[in-house]
Amino acid sequence: MAEGRVIKALSGFYYVDTGSEVLTCRARGKFRKEGVSPLVGDRVTVRELGGGEGFLETIQPRRSAFTRPAVANIDQLVVIASGAIPRTDPFLIDRVAAIAALKDCGVVVVLNKCDLDSADDLYRIYTASGFSTVRVSAETGEGLEELVPLISGKFSAFTGNSGVGKSSILNRLDELGGLGPDRATFDDECMKLVLQRMCAEAGVQLLLHAEVEQVHVKGERLSAVRVSSVSGIEFLAAECFVDATGDADVAHLCGVPWEKGREKDGRCQPMTLCFRVANVDMEKFRANRDKITPLYQKLQKEGKIRNPREDVLMFFHPVKNVVHFNTTRVIKLNPVDPFDLTKAEMEAREQMLEMFEMLKNNIPGFENADITMSGPQIGVRESRMIIGEHVLTVEELKACTRFPDAIAAGNYDVDIHSPDGAGTSHYYFKEGEYYTIPYRSLLPKEADNLLVAGRCISSTHEAQASYRIMPIVTTLGEAAGVAASVACKAGVNVKEADVGRIQQVLRENGAFLGI
Repeated sequence: MAEGRVIKALSGFYYVDTGSEVLTCRARGKFRKEGVSPLVGDRVTVRELGGGEGFLETIQPRRSAFTRPAVANIDQLVVIASGAIPRTDPFLIDRVAAIAALKDCGVVVVLNKCDLDSADDLYRIYTASGFSTVRVSAETGEGLEELVPLISGKFSAFTGNSGVGKSSILNRLDELGGLGPDRATFDDECMKLVLQRMCAEAGVQLLLHAEVEQVHVKGERLSAVRVSSVSGIEFLAAECFVDATGDADVAHLCGVPWEKGREKDGRCQPMTLCFRVANVDMEKFRANRDKITPLYQKLQKEGKIRNPREDVLMFFHPVKNVVHFNTTRVIKLNPVDPFDLTKAEMEAREQMLEMFEMLKNNIPGFENADITMSGPQIGVRESRMIIGEHVLTVEELKACTRFPDAIAAGNYDVDIHSPDGAGTSHYYFKEGEYYTIPYRSLLPKEADNLLVAGRCISSTHEAQASYRIMPIVTTLGEAAGVAASVACKAGVNVKEADVGRIQQVLRENGAFLGI
């Protein structure tokens, strides 16, 4: 047995510094049964297995423990704050300080981005309050020499609101063990928690389980939305609104013009229900993976598979022995008709079961497999697209157009799943190529204080097939939020907002705009 301290936790592995070496360890199952999770900072006992590996056997009594950040036995919390965008709310610093006081833990306040904003008010408040407070710039190195003696020889944990220079979504997923080894795949349950926490840290008031059912419009200005929830009706008023519903529900209710699907007949790309299969013998699966699509196509010809898709699309999941399938295909139904949407979801679940039975009965590795989940609702690739100040075209994407009012960039292939059945067409961008998306495509016609974000911005059917994926629509959401803030602070409508200022803020937050 050896003793040491956990210095890092990543994807279910704990890295323990014993003083002579760092061991890569798994935790015993008993911790999970006891409802205990090892934390960075824990003093632990380790059973060495050789080759730099081991098992965590016991966790020694903790002097202190924190939920956020998830650490134990620290000497002090270092709060990273900023006077620049995103400016830190003093309440967040006060909250951390109060928690630290309860745990008999010290606090250091670090005001980052001082090259952009000296944060005089925050510096004055926390210096006067008796906290060790320093101004630094991670960009230029300014002030870091003052920080070094404050953390030297002490076990410190760093915390702060998102965007102040502390971390990224990926790093936070890493902290929760929610990233795959490729750092591209992620555990969706971890992602939900990360995004929830980031909203809370940013001061966002969330209202879950509510649906927009009506809007109040005066002229071309939206004054309020009416939502229904378990408690009844709520009215939400604002100076500016962002429609990120995916189906442009709010814009539609406002009477904003929109189009749907391909130009010749209005048909949209197929709907899909993803599902997840667990308890897969991955060694056998890898050896037999190439047999899946040929078998699927054979059963399809025999009429035993109703799914019209041409192949089986599957992905490794970060969770051990889990395979994710994105392969059901429901065609020729209207994604903004509730009856068609219901029919599509029911059909997709039948396709899912056919697929699973095919795997379980024919493919080695799936003998003991189980469906552990399917999407909470049918996945919609394409529905309404608003007609905005600029309609983005596939020709502009292929030309790698650099719009002067660009607020996002992308280069995912133009990936069109046939609205008629089998077949998927692709246009791939060359390495290093990318297009930009103009701010004007987020601005609906006939609306002064409404922005649209996500797959329903103003574009053609073909262009939407590229930017509709999560990484790109996430950047569109950030751009819309920044634009709403800029417009409100300036007291103007969103069409009059200073695009240069929007771009400046996005760049300060680390966005790549492509221009």
